[in-house]
Amino acid sequence: MEIAQPHIETRLAGRPDAADLFRQPEKAVGIVNAALSEGNTSCMFVTMLVATLDLQTRQLVYVRAGHIPPFHRNGNGTVGRLLSAGGPPLGLMEDAVYRTDTVTLALGDRVLIVTDGFTEAHDPSDALYGEAKVESFLAGVAAAEIEPVPRLVRDVRAFEAGRPAFDDMAAILLSLAPGQS
Repeated sequence: MEIAQPHIETRLAGRPDAADLFRQPEKAVGIVNAALSEGNTSCMFVTMLVATLDLQTRQLVYVRAGHIPPFHRNGNGTVGRLLSAGGPPLGLMEDAVYRTDTVTLALGDRVLIVTDGFTEAHDPSDALYGEAKVESFLAGVAAAEIEPVPRLVRDVRAFEAGRPAFDDMAAILLSLAPGQS
């Protein structure tokens, strides 16, 4: 069943404080959550990650709403996770509180954000692709590789071995090239 929501994007974009909302993404997420929670008797939910990057300071401010923690590869090749910040998925609790975190990125860092369509993809024996394979993929991305995400998609599709996709897949890879400032 689809829940009709009264133009959530208008609730954000049409506000006089719209620019400030994206400097404080927890507020934007809170507004979207309140709209999705209203009248949601079927308990449908959405996960979301909102992040803003200040290119001058290289500070990434982010908030997760039930979303998979992003993968962070530093310039030395070590992969970790952006685990803090967030709250529950959107639509479940109208008064949920969302918190942001800030990480300062260095030149050469990469941040990979994926949906659970990657991590929960199944092979013919019902094994999951998993977060470890995504982490391994990011660790192996060569510095000169310009568009690695299609390679990750191909790897997941090969893992599924022709089975229907478990869920939709979306990914964003943010790369701070070492030669830029």
